[in-house]
Amino acid sequence: MRTAQESTSEITALLHSYYEAFHRRDWDAFARPLAAGFRYFTDHATIQSRDAFVSCLKNDPWEPVSYSMSELAIIVSASNDVAYATYCMQFDGRMSGTVMSIRALETAVFERTAGEWKLVHFHSSNKEL
Repeated sequence: MRTAQESTSEITALLHSYYEAFHRRDWDAFARPLAAGFRYFTDHATIQSRDAFVSCLKNDPWEPVSYSMSELAIIVSASNDVAYATYCMQFDGRMSGTVMSIRALETAVFERTAGEWKLVHFHSSNKEL
């Protein structure tokens, strides 16, 4: 059985590859860690399924320049099959030619299935940060 420390390292690596895929706009790699039943939630009561979330981002005019993650905290369950992560994200880029910076507080819930971690629930909050 994996230790909580090993799971924390795996989840950290998964998050970094997930955001790197977003930054590159590599939608296949971005969708890979999302569970079939994945749900995305926002401050504005938006709820999207896995496919709707990926489709929305594919069609978004955001042009990424850089991103960074800070204040990462990961809690792994005693059974080592569920975990959650909280962290802050900073995204810098352009939208329709306008330079923008977006900060978000994010919470991600993971489930270990068939030996790998999958994102099952994700909440992003960027109100007044």
